[in-house]
Amino acid sequence: MMNRTRDTAVHHLLWLGSSPARASQVQHDVLSKCAHVFAHGTLRSEPPSSTQDPRAPGEAFEVDASRISSFPVPEDTERQWQKRLVDSHNIRASLQVPPVSTHATPDRNPLDGIVDAPSAAVWGDPSGIAAQALSSSGFEVLWSHAPPSFVNPYQLPAVDFLLAYPDRTPFHASGAGLSGDTVADTCSALLALSSLRPLVAVFEFSAAIVSMHKGRVSRFVEACCRSAGYRSVSSRSNLSHFTPMSREVLVLTLTRNDVAESWATPARRHPVQQTHRWPMHLPLDLPSHLLVDQSKHTVTWLAHPDSFSTVSSDSGPVQVAWIKSNTCGNRVYMHKTPALKSSTFGVGGNTHLLAQLDSHGHWQIRKLTVQEITEALCPVASQLQLPPSPLQALAVLARAPASTAVSLLASSIRSFLRPRLTALPSGIQDIIQDVDIHIFRANMQRMHDDFAKMKAAQ
Repeated sequence: MMNRTRDTAVHHLLWLGSSPARASQVQHDVLSKCAHVFAHGTLRSEPPSSTQDPRAPGEAFEVDASRISSFPVPEDTERQWQKRLVDSHNIRASLQVPPVSTHATPDRNPLDGIVDAPSAAVWGDPSGIAAQALSSSGFEVLWSHAPPSFVNPYQLPAVDFLLAYPDRTPFHASGAGLSGDTVADTCSALLALSSLRPLVAVFEFSAAIVSMHKGRVSRFVEACCRSAGYRSVSSRSNLSHFTPMSREVLVLTLTRNDVAESWATPARRHPVQQTHRWPMHLPLDLPSHLLVDQSKHTVTWLAHPDSFSTVSSDSGPVQVAWIKSNTCGNRVYMHKTPALKSSTFGVGGNTHLLAQLDSHGHWQIRKLTVQEITEALCPVASQLQLPPSPLQALAVLARAPASTAVSLLASSIRSFLRPRLTALPSGIQDIIQDVDIHIFRANMQRMHDDFAKMKAAQ
C-alpha cells in the first residue's frame, strides 16, 4: 500500500469535493469513490486536470479493483429500506404542526421528542469512552465503529443520534502506532450520515482542518453535510477544559433539516472553566524506566524551572525545556501537556514530556503512563478494553475523547430530544387549568355582551 502524504490525500479529497465532481455524480458516488480510493486501493493516476471532463472514462480515476474495499451500490432492498427511513421522517401529525415564521425560532410542539431512551451510535472511537458516556447519559448505544475496520453503512441500523470522531489526527498519513487513513474514515462517516439520516449528529475534527488549504477542506465537509440535508453549526472546544491535556477540536453539530425547521437546533452547553493540571511532584510508584536520564541527554531549560512553577497554565501548556536530539517531539512541559502524538518520534514517544519535582526537590523529566492518561480521559478506567501493548494503547487513546466532555454533550442532545411534555394528556385539565378556563369564558362572555350592545345601538 502506498504511503500517501497529507498533501496528496487532501489534493484528491478537494478534487472530489469540487463543483465539477459534485455536479457530475450523486453524493453516494462521490463519497464512495473518495472513501475507497484512500481506504485500500492504489491510485494509478492523478485526478483529471481543469480542462478534462470529469465524466470522461480512462485513467483519470482508475483504481485497481482487486486491491480495494469499496462501498457497494445499495441493493434494491437497501434502497427500499432507505426510502422507508426517509418516509418515516414525517415526525408529526398534520394537526399538530404549529405556525413557523421565517425569522423566528420554531414554536416547537410540546409532544415533539423521544420519550423512551434515544438510540445512539459512535463512529471512530476504539477506546469505548464515548459509548460508555452516552450509555450513562440515558442513550441506547446500538453500535460503534472503530477504524480501520470496513463496514457497509447501508447495513447499519438507524439511530437517533450519531457521534463521530473521524479526524482526530488531521488528515495525517498513517504513522507509527496509528493505522487507517483519516481521509477515508472522514468520507465513510459522511456516507454513514447520508445513509442513516439521524435526527442529530455531532462530528468532531482536529481544529487544524479549518486552516488546511485555506479552509477548503472544512468547507467541503460542511458542503457534504448540507447536500445530505443537514443544518450545521460549528464551534470550538479544547480538551484542556476537561483534562490536563490540551487539544483543540472543531465541533460540527448537525441537525436534520425537517427537525431544525420544527424543533430548532440543539443548544450546546459550554464547559465550566476549571483548572486541570498535572501534579507538581512525581508519583511515588513511578517506574524508573519512565524517567529521562538527564546525564545521557542534553536538557536545555528555557529559564530556571522554579520560575515556571507559579506560572498560570489555564490557557494551555507551558514549555519549560527541550532535549537535544536528532528527532522531533522533545519539548518538556509543566502543569499541562499537549495531547498524545500520532507518532513515536522523540524521547517521549507517543506522550509529551513532563517536568516534576522528586522527593529531594530536584527537577525530573519523565514520560506519562498509560494509566495516567486513561484516568485523565475516563475516571472509570476499569471498564475500558485497551490493547495490552502500551504503544497500541496510547495509539487508541490518541483518538479518544474525554468522558466528561462526551457527558456534557450528551446531556445537551438528550435535553433536545426529550419532549417538552413528557406524558400524554388524559384530558383538558392536564393542559389548561380550571382558573384559566374561567378567565377565558369570562372574556368571551364580555365580548359577547359588548357585541350585543353594539348591535342593539344600530
